[in-house]
Amino acid sequence: MKNKKQSNLLKVCFAGGGTGGHIYPGLAVADSLRFLCKKNGKEVKIFWIGNSSGMDRTIVSKNVDSEGNLSADVFYGIPSGKLRRYFSIRNFFDLFKIGFGFISSFFILLKIRPAVLFSKGGFVSVPPCIAAKLLHIPVFTHECDFTPGLATRLNSKSAEKILVTYEETKNYFSAAIQKKCVVTGNPVRPVFYKANPEEGRKFLGLGSSQNDAAAEPAAEGNPGEVKTASGGEKPDCSKPVLFG
Repeated sequence: MKNKKQSNLLKVCFAGGGTGGHIYPGLAVADSLRFLCKKNGKEVKIFWIGNSSGMDRTIVSKNVDSEGNLSADVFYGIPSGKLRRYFSIRNFFDLFKIGFGFISSFFILLKIRPAVLFSKGGFVSVPPCIAAKLLHIPVFTHECDFTPGLATRLNSKSAEKILVTYEETKNYFSAAIQKKCVVTGNPVRPVFYKANPEEGRKFLGLGSSQNDAAAEPAAEGNPGEVKTASGGEKPDCSKPVLFG
């Protein structure tokens, strides 16, 4: 009975942090994943590897989906350094942080053995991606920005797929890496599509505008579906790209 329950359990690990931009889109994906698993009668356990200091733990540990479920079941904090492309004495000390972050990530992933590692970027995501690659755990990384940062460039070497928001972002990668790129748009939490635009304008001190189409929320759609905002044509989401 226990083995049957374990076989029905999907374990997915997320990595990312440093800023809200590296966390909230990942939480949107985590919430959608939990919704889809529940819909299909599959149990899921979501782990998150983030910075041991800073905002990561607070945001991830407190975030809940539309049904009040925690977005992540377990948060692991690891030391995080930054690779600055200019001279700084902090680069020397941060090399040790990155090294300890890699060791921590390796043993965390060795312990939980997730089916996949989903990276949302930020320097804290680099050690987990390298560790996952060594442990033969599939890595998927997402880049929200038009121009990929250094962390995404490093993670692209470990990733099976690089998910990008804009079609033009592919041009910043080598020809070999471009073959792994998939345009998905930017994950947006469903709560943004349920908000009242008039209340938002009032909060910002703006006048009412019936012609401001950009401020109108999408009223339709599945409550567990991750919406995407993209600078180009809407991507074909009929095929799964995370676990296909």
